[in-house]
Order: sequence, then structure tokens, then C-alpha cells
Amino acid sequence: MKKLFLIIFSLFLILQSVWGFDFEESDLESEEALIKLYARWRSHYSVERLPQEIEFRLNVFNNSMLYVYHTMTIPYNKKLNNFADWTLEEFHNTYGDDCHNGSEELESGSGQVMYENATELPDSFDWREKNAVTPVKDQGSCCSCWAFSAVAAIEGINQITTDDPDVLLSLSTQELVDCDTQNNGCLGGLANKTFNFVEERGGITTEAKYPTTNTKDSCKTVNKIGLVKIDGYNRVPSRDENALARFVYQQPISVGIALATTDKEYIKQYNGELFKSCGKVLNHAMTAVGYGIYPNGTKFWILKNSYGVGWGEKGYLMLEKDVKSPNGRCGITLAAWYPIMNSPKMEDVKDEL
Repeated sequence: MKKLFLIIFSLFLILQSVWGFDFEESDLESEEALIKLYARWRSHYSVERLPQEIEFRLNVFNNSMLYVYHTMTIPYNKKLNNFADWTLEEFHNTYGDDCHNGSEELESGSGQVMYENATELPDSFDWREKNAVTPVKDQGSCCSCWAFSAVAAIEGINQITTDDPDVLLSLSTQELVDCDTQNNGCLGGLANKTFNFVEERGGITTEAKYPTTNTKDSCKTVNKIGLVKIDGYNRVPSRDENALARFVYQQPISVGIALATTDKEYIKQYNGELFKSCGKVLNHAMTAVGYGIYPNGTKFWILKNSYGVGWGEKGYLMLEKDVKSPNGRCGITLAAWYPIMNSPKMEDVKDEL
């Protein structure tokens, strides 16, 4: 088990080094500087391009660099993510903008309401520091943020409930994409329906047993498929950031987010600053794993995304917290759900490890 923990930790350190490619104003001064910068960027992110497309990609890269330079704000360094030589169409066609879909306004959960009593909260808290968050994953061209968001929440409560720092299982999003008939596979879904499916199915298996393909395939039968079970699920009181903070302090929470559909370039280029491109309709799902405060006093949510570790801040989005609107920034309080696990549900974990 300790060996597994060391492997996961080593992978985390490797991924840490991938995030963020810095550039300076001098890199904008000449074509020669641009060509050298693009070569360094490709090396940094291990990007391979055909010789005949280099000129086209270089032009896209230059536009990305100019956009980041003129758009991203202090106190953040100017950084290029791993999508800097992708066109906007390529990014949109791969990740889409409507993967969190369906109505859940009147939905309720299947378990008891948790954490009703007020708790004095610290100014900042991060489940990553408690080893309750697996490395950032990548949904690829499958519109399955709903599965990644829900799985991250289950992974978190499973580790918290076992109270064993060595046990952090990476669970299968692919099982949900293939088998969850309550959602729509690579065409979108909702976290509450995902939790309901996992509860009714009798659990969810590990990523090692049911690896990710980022496409919808036929549902496979897996031995001991109920490796990690939940006792139910419920909804965080909506339109209440204080309530959301209270719940996030107890466990990672699946949240719906409204990303702007009118500023897709910003979403493509996002490099970890305080996110500012919200839409009006919930169309994406992430997992709230903590919150913090900048030196200037601005508070923020820490949201785990599923666009890979090269996007945002090592795969995370920082969203302003405690705003005037009861909906929260980007509607974060409107569709927040959590799985319930009253005791460890890992009967077969020794066989897995």
C-alpha cells in the first residue's frame, strides 16, 4: 500500500513540473525570439507537430501569446498553457461547452442532510494537502465532466472516511461513461444522477480495472465491481456560499459552473488567474476541493477541472469566493452535490493493492 502511495506522490511531483510556461516581454520583440520560444514551449509540453504545419501552428501560438500578454492580469505571471498552439475551433470541438446538462432545480438526494451545524472555518483549506485528491485527469473529446466531477468527490470522501493516508484510490470515470444510463455518456450529464447510479449499482470500480478511453464504449462486466460504495447523496443548500464553504471543509463537492460561451478564447488560454469569464447557464462541472485568500484579501474557490494538468493552475481553476450574488461567481452555489459515505466501503481493496 505504501508503494502505491509513493507512486501516486511521484506522479504528482512530475505533473507539478509540467504546469505553467513563462514568457517575457522580450519574447515578443522579434520573429527569431518567437521561434525560439515556440520550440521551448513544445519541449516543455512534449508537443510534436509535422514539419508542414509548423508555420501555421507558430502563427496560432503567436496569437495566443499576445492574447495572454494583453489579457491576463497581475499578480499572476504571464504563462502559456498546453493549448497555446491549438485553434479555438480545435479546443471547442474537443472540450465543448455544454457537458453539464439536464434539469436538477427540484431534485433532492437519497441520504440525510449533512453538516447542518455551523462550524468555525479557517481562512483557507485545501484537500490536496490532506491527500484526498487524485492527480488531475483529462476528459479529452468526451463531454464527460459530470463523471470526472462526481468521481473526484467520491475519491475524496472515500479517502477521508478510511482515515488512512496511504489509501487514495483513483476511480473509473469510464465505467460511468459506458454504463450510467441515467446520464448521456460523452454527450453530458449531471453529478446527482451519477451518485444515484453509483448507489443503485452497488459501487464504482477503480481506474486500474476499468481504464479511461475518453470515448463511449459498451458497458463491461468487471469482477468485484462494487469496490467503493456510497450510502447516498444529497445537495448543498443552494444560493449560499457560506453553506458551500462549510461542506467543502468536510469533503470535496461536485459543483456546476457556468462558463461563458462568448469568450471561449479566454477559457482556452486560462492559466490560473482569478477566473473572470462566467456565463449565464450551468454548462460544466468541476469539483470544489478547497478555498483560499490572496494577499490582497480576495477570496477564491479551488476547483479541480478535467482538462488536463497543463490547463489553468496545474489543472485547477481559481474562482472568486464570497461575492454579492447569492448564486456565487459562475453560479457555483446552484448545483453543488456530495456523496455520503458513513463508513469505509472498500471490501475488496486489499485485492486491488
